[in-house]
Amino acid sequence: MESIFGDQKGKFIVGETTVLLDHMRLKPNWLKAEVIIHESIINGTRHIGYIYDKSEFEAHVLLCNYPGTTGKDKFNEVKAFESSLVQFFPHIDAPALKDFENNDLYFYLVAVIPFSLYGETLFDVMKCVFKNQKASKLTVQAVYLKSDPDSEILLSEDGQKLEAN
Repeated sequence: MESIFGDQKGKFIVGETTVLLDHMRLKPNWLKAEVIIHESIINGTRHIGYIYDKSEFEAHVLLCNYPGTTGKDKFNEVKAFESSLVQFFPHIDAPALKDFENNDLYFYLVAVIPFSLYGETLFDVMKCVFKNQKASKLTVQAVYLKSDPDSEILLSEDGQKLEAN
């Protein structure tokens, strides 16, 4: 089954360096609306102001699926970029995520945390938390949906057909 954002594992780019996140399981916290609520102390009337959509991704990389000591090497490779501004791709076969102005969206790699699935001291999973730098909005981003293997329809996120092959 294909996701509308791609079907391959993720990656992130820092400058000229590309880091592949093989064996990744993604937990998106996608399009979480950020709002400000003003409530009148006189009559209790509420006014809600929409600010932007926050995009956060939590990637669990299964270090135990890397052969030998390459899991430790992968952890050290990713940990070196903790607190860096990166261009995160949830799927390597999908285009970059976009902001309101249709520019590539950048994320802070805010945490790289090892944890264990099977024991208290065996760190076999790495959790990477990516949080967006600027406001994100999927309605300015075109994505591919495959309705059948022989056709691709280019749609905006609100479902409007943009172009057909």
